[in-house]
Amino acid sequence: MLLTVGRLLGGVGLGELRGQQRWPAFMLARKAAALALRRRGLSYPQIGKALGGRHHTSAMGLVRSAVALERDARFAAAVADGVRVGGRPACSGSCEPA
Repeated sequence: MLLTVGRLLGGVGLGELRGQQRWPAFMLARKAAALALRRRGLSYPQIGKALGGRHHTSAMGLVRSAVALERDARFAAAVADGVRVGGRPACSGSCEPA
């Protein structure tokens, strides 16, 4: 799912989604991925873990920013595609919603 969102928003890979770099393309893809994960039912700590071990408050900020960006059609499409994609998030075990 994370790879799908990254590809839709400029070819951003899993390493960039989970990494620490703050380039605009990476941040945009991270925000879309965070919102898609939230809409799949993951908690903020689970989203933070899936996105490279970030703190849950960082995940909250990503989701909040993503909601504000949803007016952009390409961004909204990437989030919707991320929500529809099946499979497991990019972490193991405790990242799955209860």
